[in-house]
Amino acid sequence: MCDAAQPLPTGGHQHPQQPRPPLTFTSPTRPILTSSNYLQVQTHYARLLTEHYIWLFGGFATKLAQNRTLLQRYLPKITPPPGDDEERPLAVDLGCGPGFQTIPLLHLHYTVLALDASPQMLAELTSELPHQNLPSHHLTTAHDDLLLFPSYVPDATAAVIVCMGDTLSHLATLNEVRKVVADAHAALKPGGRLVLQFRDLTRPLRGTDRFVPVQSDSSTIFTCFLEWEGECDVDTGDAGYVEGDCTGKRTPQQEFNGLAAGNQKTNGNTTSINASPHHHQAHVESSAAREIAPCGSGRRVKVHDLVYVRKGNGTWDMCKSWYHKLALSSEWVGNYMREVGFDVLAEDEGESLGGMEVVVGVKVGS
Repeated sequence: MCDAAQPLPTGGHQHPQQPRPPLTFTSPTRPILTSSNYLQVQTHYARLLTEHYIWLFGGFATKLAQNRTLLQRYLPKITPPPGDDEERPLAVDLGCGPGFQTIPLLHLHYTVLALDASPQMLAELTSELPHQNLPSHHLTTAHDDLLLFPSYVPDATAAVIVCMGDTLSHLATLNEVRKVVADAHAALKPGGRLVLQFRDLTRPLRGTDRFVPVQSDSSTIFTCFLEWEGECDVDTGDAGYVEGDCTGKRTPQQEFNGLAAGNQKTNGNTTSINASPHHHQAHVESSAAREIAPCGSGRRVKVHDLVYVRKGNGTWDMCKSWYHKLALSSEWVGNYMREVGFDVLAEDEGESLGGMEVVVGVKVGS
């Protein structure tokens, strides 16, 4: 099914029941989502992305190895390793997903608070622990919004906070990014480290370069299409019509596609899911009021994910959904980290890290 979240693939094995499940926090009495973009993000993941998420990154083992190498590069080594029942330094994983950062942090001898807005992702994380030979009592999970993490972490208690895998770009505005960075500074002990990883979307692509192949195999093809808010593409190419209209009018193609917010249509083997009901977006900044830095940080990028899945009879289903991301540069993020009191150790360009920027800061103080 394309229009409903399916259980994440587990490689064919059955997860045994854990005798000591990790402590889990939920917030049933208050809205889970406070960022003005997070309803989009949660819906997009639940309806489309979660089902394919681990596969997109080449499988659990591949991504765990990559992130363990990255974290070992930027975090101090814990020596001597604490015993299983000894106190460990606290690491906070913001937007933990299925555990791509949490599991390496556990292996590196941290106790981890893993927070995510997706209950499906948190379930996958906890079910993976036995297969990683990890005890569950060093893990606490929280089903909540990224902006609310300070309610779980008292000031000056965390040794490490990570927000990786492009999670930071799920926030709606630069002010929301500022809040996360400032709150992380408050939550860290002196000498604690903040590791931020994100894709730099400050340089708009144009024409057919906006179609980006992501992953494929014999039964699934995943690609995405990117639109930068406020960009007008006047290259008609072979289509014979202007792809964008800077006047704000709807183009004939948009009229044909019926891109009214909240619309869902099925036509043959295609299901289209709009992850952004318009009544939840009334408080989002207009493009005219949006803060955009000279480097391009702050622009919104509309990400369309397109998934083709081969059915048993040889035909293909196409599922499609979209959500917004926030353009960020390592320059802007690094400069703000310095403003709030971090000593920035690294501002690594994405070319050497699979297209992802990494900015690492250390809280100054003693």
